[in-house]
Amino acid sequence: YGILFVIIVDPTVIDVPFANIAQDSALPEEEEVLFSMHVFFRIDTIEKESSSDHMYTVTLMSTANHDKSQLLLKEATERQLCSDHPYI
Repeated sequence: YGILFVIIVDPTVIDVPFANIAQDSALPEEEEVLFSMHVFFRIDTIEKESSSDHMYTVTLMSTANHDKSQLLLKEATERQLCSDHPYI
């Protein structure tokens, strides 16, 4: 099984640092980007490749840190963590 992640970054939306590090890569044919911590991506599509029964392509879209869905998920996760672990 294999998964190819296609990450689409809109520099007008993302508000955390990221850098193109392709020129420093050990694999120069790959387009490598280094993202800062706390970068969130939304799953846009999941597609099964027609050429293989075991290969999928997942397209991820960058989101802003103030994205409403992201904030709701963060709050729900924090509530769950705090209820399960009262010392957090």
